[in-house]
Amino acid sequence: MERLLEQTRAELHEARERFQSEKKISDGIIASLPGFYFMVDEAGRYLRWNENLETMLGYSHEELQGRDSLDLVPGEDKEKVRKATEKGFRDGSFRVEYHNIRKDGVKIPYFAQGVSTEIDGRRYLIGVEIDLTRLRDTERALRESEEHLRSLMETAVNFSVYRISYREGEPRSAEIVFVSPSIKRLLGIENPGRLDNWFENIHPEDKRRILDAHFSLPRNPRVDETMRVFNPLPGEWRWIQFISTSVLEESGLLKYSNGIMFDITERVEVTEKLKQKEEELEKKTAKLARLNTALQVLVEQREQEINDIERGVLNTFDRLINPYLQDLSGTGLTEEQNTYIEIIQSNLRKILSPLSKRLSDWQRRLTPAEIKVVDLIRNGKRTKEIAELLHVSQNAVSFHRKRIRRKLGLTGEKINLVGYLQSLEEKK
Repeated sequence: MERLLEQTRAELHEARERFQSEKKISDGIIASLPGFYFMVDEAGRYLRWNENLETMLGYSHEELQGRDSLDLVPGEDKEKVRKATEKGFRDGSFRVEYHNIRKDGVKIPYFAQGVSTEIDGRRYLIGVEIDLTRLRDTERALRESEEHLRSLMETAVNFSVYRISYREGEPRSAEIVFVSPSIKRLLGIENPGRLDNWFENIHPEDKRRILDAHFSLPRNPRVDETMRVFNPLPGEWRWIQFISTSVLEESGLLKYSNGIMFDITERVEVTEKLKQKEEELEKKTAKLARLNTALQVLVEQREQEINDIERGVLNTFDRLINPYLQDLSGTGLTEEQNTYIEIIQSNLRKILSPLSKRLSDWQRRLTPAEIKVVDLIRNGKRTKEIAELLHVSQNAVSFHRKRIRRKLGLTGEKINLVGYLQSLEEKK
């Protein structure tokens, strides 16, 4: 009898130790979740949660204990959340995006996912909520107690959670405690039970860095890396991100690492496409700037041509038409004939008036060649530079400068021609 009692005590002690070990694993996983963990009953009341819930939403433990979870949901999302929880109890799992209300009244977008479970004949929902404002591009990672986490891992699709143990804190002695079955699809491997297999499909350019990150766990409490993995099932390279956190012994030696992997291929592809679009936009912008510059040059040339034509028309009238009309009117014509001469002169002035208004009086007195010299002088060009640009001799430029000064009434005046021309342009 005593031997039986002793054996029973030993078995109870072993069961108690096993329970404590499982509880430590459960508590560690819950504490390491990136969002907050919750457990609610069928009435929606909070029964259990991690400290992240209190920290993120600003409520105390006393304010949350037994509180209806819908109290923290704004009115426009309550029905959505209510249907999601009903689905969770009915179908065994749920997922929903909605807002939580912080204690200060600010609405925060969250993604929630969980499963239903039964304990002592009562049904509960357990799950996690991820703050989408910070982790929108991160796959939802769910960690909870060992018992409920194992059931949740069976439904994992685009992510995989794992725990690795180490003997004497040595990364080379790593042994897999558990890993989601989805890691097979994620890494494209058949046997995920051996850690070496996790590295077999990693891109050669990434493998050394990932191995170094794994071996750095005793020194780094958190590792966050991305890698390219060739998945033979679809026959393509995929981008995988993994985050691993270290759990140390009291002595400081590495005991466990808890981690999550998820496929970020779509996010990388979107980022790459956005980068390509930005490069294309930069090229188009540069091309447009060049075209705009060329167009500006053409416009300026066209305006110069139009000005030259207008000056030519006005000069032709002043030199070749108007003098003869004036001479003709002084040849003893009859009064009727003189009237016709005056009508012709008046009509010609009306025709030429728009051209005359666009050209200053001093501009009309200059020849097209002199106009070109004036433009270059006004822009600060010296005689030698003007000669090179117009393909004439420096003496020809000096001749034009003298004629321009004479036509502007500057002969013998100590007035700087450049400054004077610039002042005329400002008055124009």
